[in-house]
Amino acid sequence: MQKLHFYNEEIKQEFLEKYSDETKRTYSSLFRKVSEHEIFADKDLFDFNFKQLEMLMKRLDFNNANGAKTYGRIISSYLNWAIEKGLRKEENPLKNIGNEWFEESVNEIKLFISEEELIKFENKLVNFQDKVILRLIFEGVGGFQLTELTNLTINDLNGNILHLNDNKHGERFLTVSDRAINFIKAASKELEYYTRNGNSTSKRTVSPLVENEYVIKSTINKNVINIKAVDRHQIYRRLSMIEEIFSLKDFNAKSYEKSGMIKMGKDLYLEYGKLEDEELQKIAERFNVKKIKIAGEYKYNYLTLKEFVNIENVKNLYNID
Repeated sequence: MQKLHFYNEEIKQEFLEKYSDETKRTYSSLFRKVSEHEIFADKDLFDFNFKQLEMLMKRLDFNNANGAKTYGRIISSYLNWAIEKGLRKEENPLKNIGNEWFEESVNEIKLFISEEELIKFENKLVNFQDKVILRLIFEGVGGFQLTELTNLTINDLNGNILHLNDNKHGERFLTVSDRAINFIKAASKELEYYTRNGNSTSKRTVSPLVENEYVIKSTINKNVINIKAVDRHQIYRRLSMIEEIFSLKDFNAKSYEKSGMIKMGKDLYLEYGKLEDEELQKIAERFNVKKIKIAGEYKYNYLTLKEFVNIENVKNLYNID
């Protein structure tokens, strides 16, 4: 018998017995997707409470309301069956849920971009100060409150290797692309910053930049000069400006970081033909993902990573068959 990779497989096989082969395929697809959530929660889907079901639906990341409703009704059917079998003691929390609840699980916002899209953004930006922020976050530079970015100086380059300093987690070394290095060198030499990508309607369309060793520099405004590392809020403001000029919504530093993780996932998938825990560990290490305590040990939360670093997103973003 083919291994279907369900959590509590015997129980779910029993549930599937009464359905046609076509229905079994649909239901099996759901059970495979939720299995890791069950493992993480250490309980079968039939034992999930309302809050856990709500979180599960959001993490399944539906693109349309019909998909959310279909999966929601399958889950509800499974819970009803478990109650009949005496496996679930509490009533079905989805019993009287309306369509609005399922529709809230639909993701209509652009969450990720491919590297090709990133390059288009970079090419349209006039300031290397802005280009370098997007590129470095995409390639894994960030750290606590973006301090790997704000602390980066031109002296931290050694070929393609960056010496990064995180105010909370210390130092590390990271190899980046030639494109990133070119942006770093160009940004460190910039003397002026064009407001709103050169399309400002205010009287002051260009601001001088502080001359120092930092790659990302503060602008000089009203005779206020910050010769030290740029404040992270200035980076956030630049990201908000970029979000606005490219008509994005809720696209922030984390969005570029996650997009970069997916790109690395694509590279690893093409190299190894799989995208499993071994590959996710490499991604987590590069992007300095924080470990969490699982079963008494500090580990990477692969379940969270798999919510976006997965073959489906890789294929959708990079048109891979």
